[in-house]
Amino acid sequence: MKQSLHEEDFLFLLLMFVLFLLFMPGMNITIIALFIPTVLFLLLAFVGCVAIGLFIAVTFFQSLMQPKKISEAPGSILLSIVEFLYRPTTVEHTFRPIIADWRVEYFDALQQGRVLKARWITFRYTYSFITAMCASKVLSFIKMFKSASR
Repeated sequence: MKQSLHEEDFLFLLLMFVLFLLFMPGMNITIIALFIPTVLFLLLAFVGCVAIGLFIAVTFFQSLMQPKKISEAPGSILLSIVEFLYRPTTVEHTFRPIIADWRVEYFDALQQGRVLKARWITFRYTYSFITAMCASKVLSFIKMFKSASR
């Protein structure tokens, strides 16, 4: 019988690993104090990205079942979210080019009458956008961590 690792099991293993690090002889407490938050942050970032990806997939497949008319340009909601969460320079250099490419491909597909391709493009770019959001936060955390350690 195949068993899967549940959340409680994973958290228990993580706790055991942390306790092992705390009581391991010769381990410097500053290394542990820096290591644990880093691991927890990366773990939360990964779990968050997976959850967002699953949400996008479910939303995409639900949208395939219901034809809709365009109410606003694709990416408008995501763009307003990142304008709230990120610095303006990060939005301009990272997120606006993704939105621009997304809209060009999307409207080209609609102009050709390829509605399913337009929906697939929306799914692809939504995933890329959210991946860029996660990567941007992880990279900023790593930069902060490196600058704090100097």
